[in-house]
Amino acid sequence: MAAIYCPGNSSGTDVPTLTLIAVDFSNNLISIEAENVDLGIADIVGCNFKATSGMLTKIPHEGVYPQNHIKLENVSEFLIGTGTSINLLNEFSGVQMGVFAKESSLIVNGSEFDNLINYSVSPTQKRNRNQCSK
Repeated sequence: MAAIYCPGNSSGTDVPTLTLIAVDFSNNLISIEAENVDLGIADIVGCNFKATSGMLTKIPHEGVYPQNHIKLENVSEFLIGTGTSINLLNEFSGVQMGVFAKESSLIVNGSEFDNLINYSVSPTQKRNRNQCSK
């Protein structure tokens, strides 16, 4: 379950767009999820993605640690950051991966990844801001 879900378009006639400016996402299992879609415009600017409580406290995901804020699978043309003249940072914190992208075309600008935490190990480990994994 995601706060914003962009499913694939089986007809192939409409090209969806996603524009988010200065939106706060807090303690979601997944904030934005997109799959099997060609986004004509996807622009995310000045948004705050955070998981402050660690483990989620609301049903139906009570007791679960969120893994990532944005999850993309088979998505093209997804832009995170400044693709416009607006110069606001996106901030990602409190999860294991800020963005998970599988078989997707992704551009990230103007974004800060801080306090990324792997809750699946004991004791929990903070990840370096510049660390990448496959």
